[in-house]
Amino acid sequence: MFTELSELKNFRHAIKSLNQAGRAIKVDNEKINKEEKNVVKMKLCRSNDIHVIALARVSNVRLLCTNDDNLIADFKNTKLISSPKGKIYKSQEHKSLLKHTKNCIGKITKC
Repeated sequence: MFTELSELKNFRHAIKSLNQAGRAIKVDNEKINKEEKNVVKMKLCRSNDIHVIALARVSNVRLLCTNDDNLIADFKNTKLISSPKGKIYKSQEHKSLLKHTKNCIGKITKC
């Protein structure tokens, strides 16, 4: 997933800023791949974004920005994401909720 997003200039800039501030984390691809296999075995995903669910589970990140209804359902499924539950930002209106992450403000063009 990072490979897909790293092609976006704004994303690269935001990650660089977060990394410099010590706010970004790196997750080993092997761990994500292993967790993807576990998630597939569970047969609970409605979306085709198993890698997103696997990344959330491995990294313990619980913030998702998407308009994908199936991914939202997966992220809200406590059998997939729990302890703590995930939070979902669905629109540009949620941009202000990221103000604690000041390096991202102005760089997020759409969720």
